[in-house]
Amino acid sequence: LDLTPPLIITVGGLPEQLYAPRKKLALDFEQTLAWANVLSSADPKLLRSLIPQPPAAQPLGPWLELAGTIRHLHEELAASNLTFADVAEAAETDSEKRRWKVLSDFFRQYIDRLDSAGLSDPHWERHQAVLYDRCRTDKHLVLIGVSDVSDALIQMLRCLDGEMTAMVAAP
Repeated sequence: LDLTPPLIITVGGLPEQLYAPRKKLALDFEQTLAWANVLSSADPKLLRSLIPQPPAAQPLGPWLELAGTIRHLHEELAASNLTFADVAEAAETDSEKRRWKVLSDFFRQYIDRLDSAGLSDPHWERHQAVLYDRCRTDKHLVLIGVSDVSDALIQMLRCLDGEMTAMVAAP
């Protein structure tokens, strides 16, 4: 009798088990560096639509801080299965639309920077996996005690054809 033990992972590690990234996924620090590169090389007039006073060219610290803030914003939007472009479309005022459009343009540059380094953004890869129906697994998924699942992960799970069981503590 052969017994293959189950693969036990956290919810954070599940998405990458459901699709094959096209390139190596960028680490958080690599993502922040790519954002900092885009922001520090951007037209100061465009940056002023995001922050009233863009940082000086040197030192790099303030750029990394700004980049980290935008990276976190991107992660929060991605968890809700949204992009900067989606928010720009839904914005109510012209100034909001302009701000989100600038972020959307910066995002495309950020993706290009990662791409030129042979890397990809994990949240964008997940989005693309859902969009192009690349989510697959031949395993029976058992979700145990998973109560706070992001919209993005829900979309990935909905794409699967295989067996899935969700176990939650409930009466």
